[in-house]
Amino acid sequence: MGLYTWAIMLATACTTIWYGSRRATKLQETFAESMEVIEQNSVKTWTAIVLPIIGSLFLVLLFFFLDWLYYLLIALMAFAALIGVSFTFHPLFEWFTKKIKIEKEWSVRFIGPVTVSAIFSILFALGCVIAWIVTTFWILTDMLAICLAISSISFIRLPNLKIAFILLFLFFLYDIFWVFLSTFFFGKSVMESVATNLPALPMVIIFPNISLTFKIDGFSLLGVGDMVLPGLFLSFLYRYDTYQRENNIQPSSGVKMILSSYFWRALLFYMLGFILTIVILLVMNKGQPALLYLVPFTFSITCFTAYWRGEFKQLWKGIPHTNTVSPINEEGEGLLRAEQGEQTRIEEQDNQETKV
Repeated sequence: MGLYTWAIMLATACTTIWYGSRRATKLQETFAESMEVIEQNSVKTWTAIVLPIIGSLFLVLLFFFLDWLYYLLIALMAFAALIGVSFTFHPLFEWFTKKIKIEKEWSVRFIGPVTVSAIFSILFALGCVIAWIVTTFWILTDMLAICLAISSISFIRLPNLKIAFILLFLFFLYDIFWVFLSTFFFGKSVMESVATNLPALPMVIIFPNISLTFKIDGFSLLGVGDMVLPGLFLSFLYRYDTYQRENNIQPSSGVKMILSSYFWRALLFYMLGFILTIVILLVMNKGQPALLYLVPFTFSITCFTAYWRGEFKQLWKGIPHTNTVSPINEEGEGLLRAEQGEQTRIEEQDNQETKV
């Protein structure tokens, strides 16, 4: 693996996590008034426990019956990629349609409001998915995988540090077992076998090994889960930073904002864990479970910072929704206060008249 290859891998992973976290925060602001929607996308304790079990069963099925499940996988990945690409590129088409002033909206039965930008993004996503199915070109596979990672980080919500710890610790054990320990039960590493034998599906990102002389010598793989799972945790930290800035606990801009941010500190340590993964891979010349390094690195800096600031209990419980007030709520509260003030004034006036 050349220097350029792992540099591109690292940049891709960090950019995907940053953008997914940003979109997740925008979505939460959009649905700020609907706690029901937010709760539906939140990972519960039982979900965090069940997900690694489901992942293990799915991995074993792929290990034994990959050829039989090929067309089912294609269909599932195509549908998921259609949603992922459409979601990822929708802001671009929304900006474009507003720029040329053709943004319109129609109400469609059973669907709801549909805009021109939404139609454009779906058509673009459909074209990308069809092109991927026909050509299986690795760049298209990578684009679909990145979009899937962004949409997963955006939609799936970790509510607090407790759920994040359960989920990532179990997947930490999951990664170690299926990369290293599964050899003793299945004769070979199940994770490596499935990853290397998978068709060009957007479950992994494929990078050509580019040497210093710009020659391609094979390909390297990065699992989408190595971006999504730490990305879900960093997305929670991004939202927590936003909450603290809105409540004047953190600086709102500049270098101080970055230095005090939970998200940027965790992303820096994600990069360090990623680099350590690559170094050990090159030294041992054997595939490594990336979560073995990424999870301890991102959690250690977060827990240390939270303990040092006296905010660990708050992170463990999550972001208090009662302190986050949308503009509409502020207006409603203002009207309520005005009505209460008017009612108090009338009552005082009545009391004075009674005394007279």
